[in-house]
Amino acid sequence: MKKNEITLTIVCLILIISSCKPQPDLGGRVCINRRCIDVKTLADSLSKALEGNVVKYAFVIRHRGIMESRQGGILQENSNLNEPFTISTQYNPASVTKTITAVAMLRILERNGLGINDRIWPYLPKDWNLSPEIKQLTFKQILTHHSGMRARHDPYPPNYAAVRRAIELGIQPTDTTIYFYNNINYAICRILLVFLDKYRPLNYNDQGIGTSQHFASCIQREIFDTLGIRNI
Repeated sequence: MKKNEITLTIVCLILIISSCKPQPDLGGRVCINRRCIDVKTLADSLSKALEGNVVKYAFVIRHRGIMESRQGGILQENSNLNEPFTISTQYNPASVTKTITAVAMLRILERNGLGINDRIWPYLPKDWNLSPEIKQLTFKQILTHHSGMRARHDPYPPNYAAVRRAIELGIQPTDTTIYFYNNINYAICRILLVFLDKYRPLNYNDQGIGTSQHFASCIQREIFDTLGIRNI
């Protein structure tokens, strides 16, 4: 892939201290169990790695009173305007939302005592018709675009009904050995995530609306509330 075809935005790098008792902050460092990260050094290293290698980037690293941000590149949403891209720029994040979905998925898998190598089928709707090949798929294959889903599985828009059709269409087992980027993988993640999060389908006549609402509230809780950003 050429450099000018790459658009990378790191929305936030979150240092979440939950399972360990943190030691006092030492200047710009975050320490847990005598292991420390210098936040400024980390931000500088990330910026150096991204600068000149992506179209645009912006990120914030924050822990309590410590915060470092970096930004670079051009927005490029309008070819006639070379606007600089900053951490405050509002734009359509498109597939950057896949990263947000993946982070929420990993958090909820861990909470349920599961890992990425567990199979997905127990967390799909019970009334869907699942082929033996689909029952072999793992969370890792879905998250890394190794699910075997191809162009025929990816109708637009990738809503609840489209995800069901894609799953019930089945896959060729040999296709799971080949990376194939496909939006339907993360549309499937939306469904998996809500059932992992104890979604109750009997509460909704319209499962499309029900799963969408639960997904939105789950992402708010798992990602944005953690950042102190309300009502996204």
